[in-house]
Amino acid sequence: DDDFMRKWRADRLGQIKEDKENPKFGWVKEISKADYKENMNNAPKGVFVCLLLYQNYIESCQLMLNVLEEAAQKYQHIKFLKSIATKCVEKYNDALCPTLIVYKDGKPFKQLVRFDKQYRKMTMASFDDLLCKNEIIEKAKYAEDEDAEYYKGLTRTHANGKQRRDSIDSDGD
Repeated sequence: DDDFMRKWRADRLGQIKEDKENPKFGWVKEISKADYKENMNNAPKGVFVCLLLYQNYIESCQLMLNVLEEAAQKYQHIKFLKSIATKCVEKYNDALCPTLIVYKDGKPFKQLVRFDKQYRKMTMASFDDLLCKNEIIEKAKYAEDEDAEYYKGLTRTHANGKQRRDSIDSDGD
């Protein structure tokens, strides 16, 4: 029993130490101007903090809020925040929304104004691309998942067994 407890305690202490060194988030937190400094500047070392400035009435912001929730679950090592733009930055121009402000090690890293204009539609795949292009994630973290989904889609189409009408053998026998 004593050996078991010593081993369990050592394992648990190791897990606690690992959790402190590799913080996990997994959610999106709403902040205001008063919360800005604490959440943006005082993040653990090596952690990216992404703040979405949005307005509720802007359609691309609404789409981005949904994607942000998904991203927070997918990239739990990144701290995701959101704020209605004018509640966080006084007199922030609504035309600049959505804006993604990124900090790393408590310092400004990137400010992506109207990043949605780079994509036809803001989806998780396009947000992955944005994070990758801006060096917030590495391509390897999402590329394999995207490739798997693509090939799964091809397999499903083929598995349906439907013959294309414009195929070479058009006589239908």
